[in-house]
Amino acid sequence: MLSHLPYKYKELLVNLFNRFLAKGFIRVEDILEVIFIPKAGTSGVRPISLLSCILKLLEKIVLKTLAESQSLLPHEQMGFRPSWSCNNSLVTFIIFLELLPAGNF
Repeated sequence: MLSHLPYKYKELLVNLFNRFLAKGFIRVEDILEVIFIPKAGTSGVRPISLLSCILKLLEKIVLKTLAESQSLLPHEQMGFRPSWSCNNSLVTFIIFLELLPAGNF
């Protein structure tokens, strides 16, 4: 949908995103709608937050930027990193266990 926008509207979106990021925060109550769905068989409710597609795009941009910045994620974190999986975590743990008796950790 957004890929079909005319260039001038894409430019407006970029300017809007840059203003959000320069500001450093976005007021959640201005952009988010929370609805409560009753849980089946209980008296509890489940909160569901609704974002517009434009803000979902901004969220993906920020997540990608954070994920690409190695200085923000500790080396031990395997989740939310491209090409990292449970296998990486297991190999790291095995190496740690092998180094443990030698005191090389």
